[in-house]
Amino acid sequence: MAFFMWRQNNSGGHFVVDDDLTWRVVIESDDYEQAEIYALGIGVYYDGVDEGRDCRCCGDRWYEGQELDCEDQTLVEHLQEYADDYGWENPSVIIHYADGTKGTITRAVKNQANEPVEAVLE
Repeated sequence: MAFFMWRQNNSGGHFVVDDDLTWRVVIESDDYEQAEIYALGIGVYYDGVDEGRDCRCCGDRWYEGQELDCEDQTLVEHLQEYADDYGWENPSVIIHYADGTKGTITRAVKNQANEPVEAVLE
């Protein structure tokens, strides 16, 4: 099994976030073709500008998926670091596992010194 990630552009000034989609979507699958079929089934699409779904000046919402290479990290460690450094939405990543379960990665809240802090609820 491998993991494949789809990246979302904020076409029109927003991201599509729901139970299956967010800023980054990761799918576990035997191969890219199966992962792409799954991705298209949950709402990923291509050619949004040509179809009139996405903003012409911002560009297409979804980039084609690519296989993840986590190097010496676990998948979750890799995605957590990615979300902490670049994440826009929370959850920042939704992982769709091959067994049908899902996991989420939430971007850490950081202070001006870029150090993690606990969120304060009022």
